[in-house]
Amino acid sequence: MGSKFHFSTDQIQNSKDEFNAICLRLKENARQIDSIAATMESSADDNADLYSALTSISGKVYDEALKCETLQQAIERVIGIYLSCEEGILSKFRDIAGGDAIEAYSKIDTGIDKRSTIEKIIDFILFKKVNKDYVATSSAKEAASDKKMMEQIKRINKKSAYSEEKWVAADYAQRKEMLVSYMNEVAGVLGLNIYSSITFFNEKEDGEGRISVGRYDERLKRIKINEYYLKNYPAEYTFGLYTTVVHELRHAYQHAAISNPTKYCVSQETINKWKHSFDIYEEEMEKGYENYRNLEVEKDARMFAGQD
Repeated sequence: MGSKFHFSTDQIQNSKDEFNAICLRLKENARQIDSIAATMESSADDNADLYSALTSISGKVYDEALKCETLQQAIERVIGIYLSCEEGILSKFRDIAGGDAIEAYSKIDTGIDKRSTIEKIIDFILFKKVNKDYVATSSAKEAASDKKMMEQIKRINKKSAYSEEKWVAADYAQRKEMLVSYMNEVAGVLGLNIYSSITFFNEKEDGEGRISVGRYDERLKRIKINEYYLKNYPAEYTFGLYTTVVHELRHAYQHAAISNPTKYCVSQETINKWKHSFDIYEEEMEKGYENYRNLEVEKDARMFAGQD
């Protein structure tokens, strides 16, 4: 599950110092809204409706700050103001811009805000600056981020330390070390915090002749590689384990994005697909190999690793 903001009523009830700090922030927010409204009023008469709305909001924020007796009440009231503010501004925008502009605006690939309501409110109260590319990632931003990471991985692949020539010349122990080194470099590109060594398991081919060469364990945050495959298959085959590492790291990235959506440049739509895919993962595996391959997380991992 993703980490969410939580607060305890018992801990914050009647907290004078915290309440005073909130009041100051709310007052500063009111001042900033006044300043924006004044600028809009002086720059264009057409913004009169927006100016009026902002002035009203400014007054409400200030009044609510004075009325609150506890931090909990302050947060609850500001939530209401925040939501009505968004709806009010959108309503004025519709009135001023007209239907055609609204339709065009709706088509802009801005992404969906991935924060929970309470996270939005806390950021609003604390004037926290957020990277919108991560907080509300669009599909275009997601694609650009993936492309950038894939290009960085390609540059790592070109290093002599990971060349096929060096792989063929290396012994079993050296190849294990090479894979670990490579994994940590690629994990850095993806912004992952996982276990820095690889777990090696021993598993032969199944009854249909297929062999599992690698996997990712989200519970342990570990990449796992089949040492049976590494030991017993030709070097020209096992050289592909570098690609397997990228594939499994992409699974780690998928899990990380689901758990911490605002830390990764992944759209809400993609996060929803990945979450559903992991929810039905075991069920689809039991149905057969093709069902497993067609899972969204598997198709994405193969694409990212260049395996399709």
